[in-house]
Amino acid sequence: MNRAVCWLSLVGIVLGAVPVAHGQTCEFSQPWTPPRPPYQSRVVGCSQPTAEPKIALDDFICHQSARLVRVTWWGWLSARAQGSRNFYIAIYNNLNCTPTARVYWACVRPDFVVHVGADCQPARLSIYRMTAALPGGFLAAAETRYWLQISEDDSDSLTANEDDFKWAAHRPEEGVIPACWAKQAPPLADLPLDPCDAQKNELAFYLSSRTIFANNPVPPLVLDTPLRWNLRLPADVEVLVESGVVDVSKGGSAVLVPHVPDGPYILEVYVAGAEPVRASVLLQAGTEAVVQMPPACIGDSNGDGIVNNFDIDKFVECLTRF
Repeated sequence: MNRAVCWLSLVGIVLGAVPVAHGQTCEFSQPWTPPRPPYQSRVVGCSQPTAEPKIALDDFICHQSARLVRVTWWGWLSARAQGSRNFYIAIYNNLNCTPTARVYWACVRPDFVVHVGADCQPARLSIYRMTAALPGGFLAAAETRYWLQISEDDSDSLTANEDDFKWAAHRPEEGVIPACWAKQAPPLADLPLDPCDAQKNELAFYLSSRTIFANNPVPPLVLDTPLRWNLRLPADVEVLVESGVVDVSKGGSAVLVPHVPDGPYILEVYVAGAEPVRASVLLQAGTEAVVQMPPACIGDSNGDGIVNNFDIDKFVECLTRF
């Protein structure tokens, strides 16, 4: 396992059986390492999660107690449409680097799918990044190791009794030996060696406990492209507290993982050729804020950040060149 990033403020509250501080979040980041290959992980169905024929699992740990609300993973899909089918998500307790009792499960459909590259094998399998909210969330106790399973639901897949998904690999940094290596089962064993270079791999995923799901942040003509965003203070929108770049799905949504303290903010989204659009958002640990962004008006021809009559002049000037 690699990186667990936690952000902590001082005011404490209690959520369920796990004490979670206000503003306390956890991110566990283990992204796909191009061009590492994917591994089989398929179950009969969400209601019958028997391996068919194998499942894959990897472990994670949060250094502070937190409610995990979203999972992101990388993998091969037989077609992009498979990214809108069911996936089985399960979390297990750990004993001596072995998954034991299941403590959480959900059947989810990704709300975001984007192509990110190809693997190292001769067929150059296409790798996608997918993400989905975790229904109800999972309360992870501090400094406790768990196992995560992500599997294709064969009963809902494009092709029955065949792989339509494989979970992509993460390669640990040179010299880093994970506390526990990722597994496949049955029988439970470390992942097979990488078919391209015969090295050991982990699995690629990301868990987060506080996110923003932005609906409709850009017009249709710029979907599936990176998007620049800012968080500003409501009392003074001139104060920039965080910024970043995020992909936008073909469905017109974007998932942001901010690192600022809990509280109210103004989310600002920039689209090339348009004025920035803004919406209020309240960040709270253990929750996903869903924000409906106002429509962006493309037409900033002169690049001054404002759409007005001067843009018409620029447009007419361009037309007269032909």
